[in-house]
Amino acid sequence: MLTLVILDEDGQPRDRLHPDGNWPCLVAHLLASDARRVILHQRRGTAAPQPVDIALTRSLHRRLRALDIHLADHRIDTPSGCFSFRDAGLL
Repeated sequence: MLTLVILDEDGQPRDRLHPDGNWPCLVAHLLASDARRVILHQRRGTAAPQPVDIALTRSLHRRLRALDIHLADHRIDTPSGCFSFRDAGLL
């Protein structure tokens, strides 16, 4: 499951979006909610990032930067732990 979490000024979750491939709708929601910082959040069985995860993160980072929205992290949570792209230096 993939979720885009909008953060408030204190870095706390304010809203959650479930991207469905409809970029214009997602952008409209981000702009309407005056989003400034977001986290890409995934839940799955393994924490190790796959090449598709890295490509998605880089693409989203570029697109959000053009909208003056900061991608604060991409986190992959599993039953046994989590992986942070920020902590791993991939963001």
